[in-house]
Amino acid sequence: MPACMRLSGQAPLLARLRLDKIGPSLAAYLICLLVALLSVGCAGLQTPPPLPEPLFNDALFGAPAEPVDSQQVLALSPAMREFIAHDIRRASARESPQRALLDALYSPQQLRLEYDAGSTRNAAQAFAARAGNCLSLVLMTAAFAQAMDLDVSFNSALLEETWSRRGKLLVRSGHVNLTLGPRPLSLGMGRDTRALTVDFLPAQELQGLRSRAISLATVLAMYFNNRAAETLVQGDLDQAYAFARAALRHDAGFVPAYNTLGLVYRHHGDNALAAKTFEYALTLDDGQRQAMANLIDTLDALGKPEQAQHWRAALVRLEPYPPMHFLDQGRAAAAAGDWSAARALFERELARADYSAEVHFWLAQACLKLGDSAAARRHLQLASENSSSPGERALYAAKLDKLNAARLH
Repeated sequence: MPACMRLSGQAPLLARLRLDKIGPSLAAYLICLLVALLSVGCAGLQTPPPLPEPLFNDALFGAPAEPVDSQQVLALSPAMREFIAHDIRRASARESPQRALLDALYSPQQLRLEYDAGSTRNAAQAFAARAGNCLSLVLMTAAFAQAMDLDVSFNSALLEETWSRRGKLLVRSGHVNLTLGPRPLSLGMGRDTRALTVDFLPAQELQGLRSRAISLATVLAMYFNNRAAETLVQGDLDQAYAFARAALRHDAGFVPAYNTLGLVYRHHGDNALAAKTFEYALTLDDGQRQAMANLIDTLDALGKPEQAQHWRAALVRLEPYPPMHFLDQGRAAAAAGDWSAARALFERELARADYSAEVHFWLAQACLKLGDSAAARRHLQLASENSSSPGERALYAAKLDKLNAARLH
């Protein structure tokens, strides 16, 4: 089975930043997906049990090419300081600092930010690129807010899980947001003292949204875990190990980071250490399906079929049909030339993953093979709209343009 990764966006919520108010490029997305391994359901605020034995082994890896520096995650660049001085301070003379900040960052006349899940950027990188995934935009907003002496709190939102594929890795995405308010000592007469929760979901997605407060340490763990996932996909194991280690140094209870660390060991060929890491993740969360699936593969590789079968049975009870199961079956049917069966399987996957650009793309291919060009165009359009990066959007848009051009001839 494919290796599984998990990525990982409370006070009274008096106001929210609506997605349809922050410009056309962000408003095109119905849901905000993190690129790599954010988790919203893990025990970020728990005290984990003591390690049965050390799970870090620095001697196995070389020095990372990119230094791991926590101070840089929320650091302001000179351009960001200039933006505060010239764009935000003037607006704050007319309205509360928290509202001035949000208007400066997210109004269509200002930065025109673009959603891009291609990589997790720190605050300064997101500002420079004018783009980022949900976590990157949260970090950028928090960095500005801290520089303006606003109170910042982070929330983990409980949403229906979403999955995507990065190479051979399945990635589960979560969601974080943040709440901004004035510092208690800065409250004054005539000022707007309401707390504003900044969220990059459309208004309809926010109805009844449940969330819990998380610490800055957990947010940093999420950031480094995302970076570990991204560099693992790129094959840079030294860098991935350094990032995963940093994630757990910040929050030893952040379970997805153990799964990421285990995958680093697995790709490095250290299966015994990988198995111990996955097993430890399951002592923290015995419903951690990603760690369970990866443990099964690792135990098979270690020649321990009975132990693997124990966990396989447990996983089937939790998840009879894993993410992308019907998509993979459909691709197998397509490879065998049975496009009717493939279409039925793709539609079955789409019923539980209508946010997936990949599923829409494969369903478009099946429709085209079966002569339904109208449905093919519709699903290519949806593939482009649900894409997680500008490059992916451009790819599907180009395929749609080609199909439309063929129709005109």
